[in-house]
This record gives sequence, structure tokens and C-alpha cells, in this order.
Amino acid sequence: MKIIPNDRVSGIAQENTGRRKGFLSLRLRLLIPAIFLLLLLLLMNVFLFKRVNRGIRRLNSAYDTSIQLTELQNGLTELQRAFDSYINTQSDAALQAYQNAFELFQNRLGNVPSEISDQPARQLERTIRELSDSYLLLTGQAVRKKQRGGIADCREEFIKARTVYGYILSNCRSLELLRFQLNSDNYDILYHSLENLEQIILLILCTVSIYMLIILWTVISTVIRPLRELSDRALEVEGGNLDIAFPEVRHEDEVGTLTRTFSSMLQSIRADITKIKAAARREMEMREKELKMDALLKDAQLKYYQAQLDPHFLFNTLNAGQQLSMMEDAERTYAFLNHTAAFLRGQLRGNGRESTIQDELVLVDNYIYIMNVRFSGEYTLKKEIDDRLLEAAFPGMVLQPIVENSLKYAYDPDFSGDKLITIRVSRENERYALIEIQDNGCGIPEKKLEEIRSGEINFSRNPKESGVGLKNVRERLRLYYQKEDVFKIENVNGTRVRISVPVKKCSIG
Repeated sequence: MKIIPNDRVSGIAQENTGRRKGFLSLRLRLLIPAIFLLLLLLLMNVFLFKRVNRGIRRLNSAYDTSIQLTELQNGLTELQRAFDSYINTQSDAALQAYQNAFELFQNRLGNVPSEISDQPARQLERTIRELSDSYLLLTGQAVRKKQRGGIADCREEFIKARTVYGYILSNCRSLELLRFQLNSDNYDILYHSLENLEQIILLILCTVSIYMLIILWTVISTVIRPLRELSDRALEVEGGNLDIAFPEVRHEDEVGTLTRTFSSMLQSIRADITKIKAAARREMEMREKELKMDALLKDAQLKYYQAQLDPHFLFNTLNAGQQLSMMEDAERTYAFLNHTAAFLRGQLRGNGRESTIQDELVLVDNYIYIMNVRFSGEYTLKKEIDDRLLEAAFPGMVLQPIVENSLKYAYDPDFSGDKLITIRVSRENERYALIEIQDNGCGIPEKKLEEIRSGEINFSRNPKESGVGLKNVRERLRLYYQKEDVFKIENVNGTRVRISVPVKKCSIG
């Protein structure tokens, strides 16, 4: 990965910050004229819509007045009919109908304006209001006189009321004609306004469309031109020409950033190619030196192997010693040589290879036998084995080095008593087997025990010793099982090593 110096990073950051201040994105360059045109169009539409709405409100007001006038005429006709019926019949039903019609007409009359105005329509409305008030007064007087006397007492008011009724109807018709003329004029005005509005909108749309086309053409040209130039340079780079100059950045936008970035990338590629060529030259030189060193190493290995003892010669010699001891009836010597050969054969076969728990236990048996011969039977090996786990796969040369370290370091010179090594192989659960190697020695000092756990100590520092060392065992177990907590060492009535390893069902007998 390429590391950029801090001063260069700071310079790049300051340069980018300065450019960012004058940065105007393509989106913003397109949005500004579009927003301006939309606002202009919105203001024009608001102005025109207000004009149309004003005309529509005037037309609706005229129509509402016509409806009110029609309702007023209907109420007046109903009142006159109920008034005539009561005067002629003087029945309670006719009186009730008159009172209802009187109240309805009076309510509708309240909507008729009575203000003084110079407008003809307002003057007619005021006249109708005054005549209607007189009509209501006269009908009321006629009804009251009818209730006290006969038809002769209310005749005068009855005739006046009918005369005023006629005047009211005549004025209502005149007002209807006038309202119709006003509505026609308002409709003509509104119709012409809509025609003008249609032309204005069409003109605005055409103007805005032309303006938008000009703006789009200008903006797209400013975008496409540097992109086309950048594309041409990219094609040249694809063809292998890295010594090209990029166009000058005209605008601080995304295209300018892309052009500048592409130019910087090309410069980095040139620098990287130069470094790769230099590294290739150095690698060729190192490769030549490595080949020379390999040749020297192979020559040294050849001489080393020639100086080593052939294992076949060793085993043949041990076999000859066994046969000789058998011929001389030296059974103990024969057994010792037999165990020694088996132990050496197991070491050569198992070191670094996959084995089984059973093979590892056999190797430990041979080792304990040899050590007892050397030290007059000081050591006792006790095994508590679950036979179902004997065929489970296990890395080679693990148990014997642990036992070897126990024999060498667990017992002080003044230790008295049986030196007991106990090996237990049991099921920890359905997935794991537990292997324990415990001695009854003095244990390991806590400081040294922490060094062992942390991997800072290796018991096999002396190359003349055959022990592999606990550190080596622990690391091989971790690599073999791909887990960290496979190996544990602690002081429990001596030293106890616990190995928790996964086992497959197919490997359990």
C-alpha cells in the first residue's frame, strides 16, 4: 500500500479546501436557472389566476343575487296566496299558512340590502326592500282587522296590499333584467380574460421553453466538451500512451474534479511503474544471490547428510544386538534393545506426522521401560484409558516429550518415594477427549509456570537433549487443532498437563 507523507497529505488537503470554496456542482448549475424560471412561471400563474378568480367571484355574486331574488319572489307569491285565502275564508288553517309564509318572506327580505347607492341594481334592491316592508305592514293590518270584524273593515288595507304586491313584482322583474344584463357583461369580460390568459400562458411557455433550450445547450456543451476531451485522453492511455497532457480544468465542478483526479492517477501510475521497474531489477539481483545461496546450501546439506549415521544401519545394528543377546540367553538385554529399537522407530516415524493415541501410549511405554533400565526402576507408569478413544487421531511425538519433561524436572534429587506418572484418557463430552499427564513430584515454581504458559521458556534449549519441550508441544497442538485452549499446565499434587482435543465420532471405537 502506498504511504503518503504527512506534509504532502496536508498540502493536498489545503489545496482541496481552496478548490472546494469555489466549487459549483453541475447539479447546482442546472438547478439555478431552472428554479428561476419556475419562480417566474409561478408568479405569472398566480397573477393570472387572481384575475380569473376575481371575475369568477363577481359572476358568482351576481348569480347568488339572482337566486336570492327568485327565492324572494317565490316567498312573496306564497305569502300573497295565503293572505288571499285567509281574507276569503278566515279559517284557522289559512291563518296558520299565512303566518308561516309571513315569517319565511320576512327572513328572506333580511338578505336584501337597503343601503343608499348610485348603482341601478342597488337602487332597485332598496326600492323592493321598502315596498316589501310596506306590504308586510299592510297585510298585517288587514289580518288583524279581519280577525276583529268582517271583510268590510279590512277592504282598504287588502286593496293597498295587492297594489304594493304588484309594484314589488314589477321591480323584481326589472331587477332580474338588470342582473341578467350585468351577468352577460361579466361573462363577456371573463371570457375575454380567459382568451387573453390562454395567449399569455402560451407566450410564456414558448419563451420559457426557448430559454430552457438555450440554457441546456450551453450547460451541456460546457459539460460534454471536457468529458469528450477526457474520454479521448483515456483511450490514448488504454492504448499504452502514458506520456500525454490532460486538458486544462475550466470549471470547478465534478468534471473538473474528475479530470484533475485522472491526471493525478496517471502521474501516480507513472511513478509506480518506475518503482516497479526498480523493484524488479532489485528482485532479479536478489534472485541471483538466492540461487547462489541455494547452491551453496545444497552442497552443505549434501556434505551434512554424508556425515550422518544411516538410520537403517542403526536399526540393523540394534537387530544384530538383539539376535546376539538371544543367542547368549540375555533376555533382559534383548528386551532392552527391543524397546530401544521400538522407541527410536516410533520417534523417527511419528515426529511431525499424524499418529493415534494408542501409538503415542506405546511410545511412552517404551520410553518408561528404557528410563527404568537406566535408573534401576525408579519410575512407575499408571494408565487409566478409555479404550474407545485409542484409535482417535493425534499428532505424533506429544505425550512422550511431556513425560520426559516430568521425569527430568518434576523430582528433586532428595525426593523420596515412588516416582509415579499417571496418564488418563477419558471423554470430556461428546465432542472432546481429555488427556491428563500427572506426576507426584514437587511441582513447578509459580514464576516458571507463568513463563511456560506465556511461551517464554523452552525446556529443550540444550541441543544435546532429546526432549522436544513443552513450548514446542503446545504450539504443535495449537496448529494441529486450530484452537488456543488445547493445552493447560498447572500444579495439582505435583504437575498436571491437561490436553483437551476434539475427536470425530468415526474415530471412536
